[in-house]
Amino acid sequence: MLPSYVRIAHVFSRIPRLCCQTSFSLKFIALLQIWYRLSLLLVEMLNTVVDFIVLYYRRYIILLMLTLIKYDNMKKKTTLYYAFLASVVGMSVGITGCDDDNGKVQLTSNWVNSSQFPGSPRAGAVCFKLLVNDQERVYVGTGVNTHSTNNVNGCYKDFFYCYVNDQNPDPINNFSRSIMWSSLEDVAPMPNEADPRNGAVAFALNGKGYVGTGFTGDDYKKDFWCYDPEGSWSDEKGQLYEGSWSRVADLPVENNLGYGVSFVLKDPNDGKEYAYVGTGSDGSAFYSSFCRFDGEKWSVAASCNVARENATALVANGVATSPRAAGEPEVHEYAYLIGGNDNGVVELMERFNPYSQSWEKLEVSAELNMYSRYMCASSGFVLGNSENDSECKQRLYIVAAGVNMWEYNPYTNSWKELGKPETKYESIPFCRYATAWTLHYGQEREELALFSLGSDTRIDIPGSAGSFYSGTYVYMP
Repeated sequence: MLPSYVRIAHVFSRIPRLCCQTSFSLKFIALLQIWYRLSLLLVEMLNTVVDFIVLYYRRYIILLMLTLIKYDNMKKKTTLYYAFLASVVGMSVGITGCDDDNGKVQLTSNWVNSSQFPGSPRAGAVCFKLLVNDQERVYVGTGVNTHSTNNVNGCYKDFFYCYVNDQNPDPINNFSRSIMWSSLEDVAPMPNEADPRNGAVAFALNGKGYVGTGFTGDDYKKDFWCYDPEGSWSDEKGQLYEGSWSRVADLPVENNLGYGVSFVLKDPNDGKEYAYVGTGSDGSAFYSSFCRFDGEKWSVAASCNVARENATALVANGVATSPRAAGEPEVHEYAYLIGGNDNGVVELMERFNPYSQSWEKLEVSAELNMYSRYMCASSGFVLGNSENDSECKQRLYIVAAGVNMWEYNPYTNSWKELGKPETKYESIPFCRYATAWTLHYGQEREELALFSLGSDTRIDIPGSAGSFYSGTYVYMP
């Protein structure tokens, strides 16, 4: 965000435009706009000054209050006395919470609250991103809430989409855009033939979204369904929904699976994009196998080195290791497989090389071993453009079960701890099985990440106690 003095100068730059208006009504309207914008900026600056005074001179303010209380008539216990006493307690407790462990005052946070997910609270949901009518949308759906009764075996199959509204500012977070959600009637739910589920996988390929595998509460699945945003569907009551679903070929594996991963990568050998689906569990065994999908049919792909479930898969650039495959450049996209469990924590980090069509083990850093116990059922996202990253700024982010957040530099294979994810006003709930994604906004295609849903219980263990969440948080580095 621009400094206040720059934005004030921008407002005053409108004055010549005001003088050029020939109509009195247009001049009057322009004058009102300038006055309104200046008023907002002055209020913002005043709030900043007050915050600064309160945060840095709170000890003196408390001392002043105590002095006034001392000279008040203690026997009468006047209203002034109780007001001052409440102020002292409030400032002593509330303001102290702004200090971090080193005694430094945190005035801002990279996380802010956003519009709440419009559906039922849940965990183990999936998401995929599509461009619909020149609008970038992220579709979020399925999942589980074992405490709710408006589902089947605790599972859902409804979908909502999230987008950035460039025309609607968010005054609460002082953000020039708003994060918006569709309503329940906007997006077609998965058809009756598709079971509600959690722990599924999802991806976008060739302008369509795909959802498959997962756990229904009774059994595991290997079916796949395609969402076409250009179609429409109506239910038995005549309610018209946006988009339509159709079944595609099942995942070509012997056993049904849940809690696997998916990612999309371009194969440099033929220039086509493929979706890869693999790992997971059938409730009794863990798997390392992968298959790839071209939009019509499946084929077998290379298996990763360690069988696991509840891992995180992210696509980002990386530096090639020697010896390189034929035609392989020094820097290109890889798929990173992080964390997971196999009746224990998987500490091995791997990446898939599309040039050699094989998995490579990455040297495990001390930082990864230190926090690997949190890397099961975590969420992740990537910020930065793979195709135009000459300054090597692209990073991977892992929100590890809501306990902490880490940043991974794929160019140096190094991790950095970012601390517990929290907004200026609250900590983000301790969440496993949350859902994370990124969105772009504005003409400059600026990027932000969103983190939503999740639970503080083990959804893969029936009967586990805990809470489910529907809050959505925005991360802006």
